[in-house]
Amino acid sequence: MIAKLKGKIRALLLSNPSKANYKFVLKSYSGLFDGSVSSQILETKCFTDILQPIVMDCPVAKRVLVVAPHLDDDIFGAGGVLLQLAGRSSEITIVYVTSTDETDGTKEKIASEAMEISTELGSTPFFLQGTVGAIAGDEDLNRQLSEVLLATQPDLIFTTFLLDDNADHRNVNQLLARSLRETGLRPEIWSYQIYSTVIPNVVINITGEMNEKERLMRMWKSVPGNRDWAHYIRGMNAMTCRFIPGREKVYGEAFFVVPAIEYLDLCRRYFRI
Repeated sequence: MIAKLKGKIRALLLSNPSKANYKFVLKSYSGLFDGSVSSQILETKCFTDILQPIVMDCPVAKRVLVVAPHLDDDIFGAGGVLLQLAGRSSEITIVYVTSTDETDGTKEKIASEAMEISTELGSTPFFLQGTVGAIAGDEDLNRQLSEVLLATQPDLIFTTFLLDDNADHRNVNQLLARSLRETGLRPEIWSYQIYSTVIPNVVINITGEMNEKERLMRMWKSVPGNRDWAHYIRGMNAMTCRFIPGREKVYGEAFFVVPAIEYLDLCRRYFRI
């Protein structure tokens, strides 16, 4: 398959020399099943040339649940607001959906780091032990997530954006949507940013929490990847200052916030469930 594709690309470049200036690395080739569905979702949401995102104070919630596809996604996407919520005595529960499959002791190190960070934040962690890249349709994960939902009864749920540039970040929404349907719970859904830019309708100023968020992020020393993610998030949160009026050096976290009923409808369209 890849050999045929390489042949087609070579023929295309030879037939049109101007295209030889394109520079890219082909990681894989597959059909994009979700293009039309994604466009429908995007058409219904907030675009900043039409609507200005609301700059809010910290949300008010007694019980907060964070559904993190991977260890470190919670601090990565919503660490600043979680620090604010912890300062207001909200009960914060973190669900880590997947775990690494490393066998050299790394898995245990990451779990230990997660416990240390949870202690610092004042949150309660749950480890579902799902497999990275294979969480879609996992019935056992759905059962476990439903149990956590019923046990915690959250007023507000944070999770990754439905259209984020990572399969697990997208597919965790399928798990969450199914569990919400099974339990009948309808908390407000706050989708946070990891890789792809969210379509923000809410921005929260986290300037006062930025240094602590970065410190917590640097406590993740054993998670896979060869990037300085603490540096990445500082830049990402600095970029969000475009939505916060003023010339001060500020940091913000951007969210796509919708009621549960609308969230479930978007997931139904996207996942065809």
